[in-house]
Amino acid sequence: MNLVIKLSFLLFLVVSFTQVSGQNDKNKPNKKTSKKEIRATFNGEFKELAITGKTKNGAVWLRWSPYSQSAWDKGNEFGYTLTRMQVSNNKMVELFKRRKPQPEAFWRKKVEEKDQKYMTTAYSIYGHNDDKERKITNLLDAIEDANTRFMFALLGADISFEVASNAGLGYIDSTAKLGETYIYTLSIEVTRANVGKVKSASSKPIIFGKIIKLPPPLLSAKSGKNVAVLEWDTKKMTEYYNSYILERSENPSDTFKQINDGTLLNATEEEDFKKVYIDTLADHKTVHYYRVKGIDIFEDQGEYSNVVKARDCFLNCVK
Repeated sequence: MNLVIKLSFLLFLVVSFTQVSGQNDKNKPNKKTSKKEIRATFNGEFKELAITGKTKNGAVWLRWSPYSQSAWDKGNEFGYTLTRMQVSNNKMVELFKRRKPQPEAFWRKKVEEKDQKYMTTAYSIYGHNDDKERKITNLLDAIEDANTRFMFALLGADISFEVASNAGLGYIDSTAKLGETYIYTLSIEVTRANVGKVKSASSKPIIFGKIIKLPPPLLSAKSGKNVAVLEWDTKKMTEYYNSYILERSENPSDTFKQINDGTLLNATEEEDFKKVYIDTLADHKTVHYYRVKGIDIFEDQGEYSNVVKARDCFLNCVK
């Protein structure tokens, strides 16, 4: 691939990635080695694909994801096939067959236009193809690891539904009928010999027209010396959200402003399912008020959390 994609991706990581992930996020690191394939377990069974959907803007919006690096590679090579079953009459419709990511020229153009939301996924899918500049930096050498590229690809898709769709991981079904219930099944039809099959995955029943209310997170705050420690439980929220926006105000009745530069992603698997953000306070006199809201993989924002307050404890910090 053109060197511009690699260099642009490197710049994107240096400038933006810590902002997007939450620079002050103190989540516990995942003890599982990143060299192992990422998989999800449902009822004791390993699955390599998952698909979900919702009603939005007069259509059914769908997102799916491979849960292993090998399934991701097979999806890119062989494409995804999506079928829809109408529950009322068991009617099956094939919505598309062997859908793959957009070709390399599409991603190169996005990178050359400096469209940052495309950077990570562009490099993950195509940037490793060109071996001539393979050793630009130690950072890029590390990213060449297949599992790491897989994780960066999903990161880019989770930030933007547009990116996900162009990466072959999202679709808008505009042919559904209002009030009908549908089940969508995703599969990868492997056609090359000596390549393992990927088990298909089906969505939960989706009632077209039914709006699922996104719940508010539960936020708490602790005052520290020059800092406010903000924490919310993500265990119950992972079904709904993949990122969060944190806001602050000096008056709970006044305008709140976002304090994290990007969105705080669920980029790590915490043992206690807690998201922690530490906000540095400028003085010990001002009381600061905080609230947080989640964003789902379709870029819809949920309800705000409860409002909490904190101030620099100065000399009265609990030791």
